[in-house]
Amino acid sequence: MSGLKTFLAVFFMLVGALPAPALNNAANEDLRIFAICAGRFSAQMEHSWLFGKNDAGDFEQDREMMLMLIDAIMPDTDRIRVMDWRINAKQAHAMLLTRAAYTIDGADAVWAETRAEAAIAECRDLLLFN
Repeated sequence: MSGLKTFLAVFFMLVGALPAPALNNAANEDLRIFAICAGRFSAQMEHSWLFGKNDAGDFEQDREMMLMLIDAIMPDTDRIRVMDWRINAKQAHAMLLTRAAYTIDGADAVWAETRAEAAIAECRDLLLFN
């Protein structure tokens, strides 16, 4: 939890040093990335539940951390847009996981699984405690 506090403190100090127009763009991009990652973690968590894997709790914890980051920087006016980003990312990630699990083409399954793992790794890299 202290990693999150450190991240937020550094984030807001850096963003606070930017000129006002850049602040909106930087914060908006961070918000979009956090929302996409929350969607990916949701899809991964549900996939783990469906396949009886033991790592669903890890993905749930990662998703909760992303949601905390979103809440920390999201203006109230952006809630619909953020939910749209989360839902689209969740759907796209779920499609990758489904493709990896059910496709007949072995090479395609490997590609989809590798891409899904890379996407989750990108998101986990944003969390300081991992």
